[in-house]
Amino acid sequence: MSRSFIAAIALLVLSAPGAPAGEKPAVEDLVARLHSRVLRERAAAADAIVDIGADAVPAIVPLLDDPDARVQGAAVEILVRIGTPESVKPILQLLDDSNPSVRDLVHGTFLQFGRQCRRTLRDLAKADVDLEDDVRKLLEDWAQDEIEKHFASQITANGDSGFYHGQFDALRPIAEDVSPVLLRMFQDPAFQFRDPGASRRARFRQLAGEALGELGSPEVIPDLQRIAGGGGAFGSTAAYSLYRLGDREPVERMEKDLLDALAAAPAAARGTLHLQVAELYSRIGEHAKAADAYQESIRAGASTPVSQYNLACNLAMMGKKKEALAALRRAIDLGYSNAEWLQLDRDLESLHDEPEFRKMVGDLGGSPADVPSGDPGKAD
Repeated sequence: MSRSFIAAIALLVLSAPGAPAGEKPAVEDLVARLHSRVLRERAAAADAIVDIGADAVPAIVPLLDDPDARVQGAAVEILVRIGTPESVKPILQLLDDSNPSVRDLVHGTFLQFGRQCRRTLRDLAKADVDLEDDVRKLLEDWAQDEIEKHFASQITANGDSGFYHGQFDALRPIAEDVSPVLLRMFQDPAFQFRDPGASRRARFRQLAGEALGELGSPEVIPDLQRIAGGGGAFGSTAAYSLYRLGDREPVERMEKDLLDALAAAPAAARGTLHLQVAELYSRIGEHAKAADAYQESIRAGASTPVSQYNLACNLAMMGKKKEALAALRRAIDLGYSNAEWLQLDRDLESLHDEPEFRKMVGDLGGSPADVPSGDPGKAD
């Protein structure tokens, strides 16, 4: 049901007999309407009580013991939505209720309506150590929900995903909450993701490691150093995140190893090594070096849809729009076909207003009208 429809119902209810025209009904009248058998009347009364705010709390707290489960549920929702310490603390105490249905009701209501209560919850936990564990669990559950929702948005319909700078900006406002959850996601192979599918879980782990570089606190550095020391794909991810957190040694060691291998490699192996060097520079924001390495890989015979696409991204980040568009066209000519990622990838944002970019989106079956306006960036 839309919020505008509920608001319209609320106006009808509030103007019903029992309240003089132009006056809001008393809290007691609204509480009585929470017992209505009509869902719309209960919803309208709940909205009106939330609008009253803190003054309504004393009349709503007793409803937490109401024998009618619908009224009890409405009281929980109202108190969470009001979000003051006085309204939230009585509900927190129900998270330890002996009735599992009550615990589930309170937990689910907090997850649905309570995100604006984060600061209130932290303040309550600081003032009452008995609430600390329940608050921590709520904050972690919220964080996991929002992390997984964002990660899912980074995987296109055909299962592809990638990397771009600022990829996790949407989670930045809650970085304090997500950092410890991201670390557990990344370092624990058995972490219980809610999103189904083993392949998505593996990609979620990788994204968690990448997100730590943008959102992680200094406390995660020792764990990332340990993972980076283990090598492999997760080790490289940890190294890139450490670089962004200020510890450059693992990436500098990777760079030296790659450049040494490149100097000693036969011609047939250089294309692949140039690609690995290019990805390293791209990951740490050295776009000019990355573009040079991608061009070297292409000259060495490693011209693929991905290498041309990644070259386009780095050229776009440098403000070289014409060269970026040419590389992107070559990627498409070689078989690149994901219009969805093309629009999602913010490394290409400076190209969004270019007619040629919009045409390429259309050529791949996307909607040019859905391409958001881009950042003009630097001129060629």
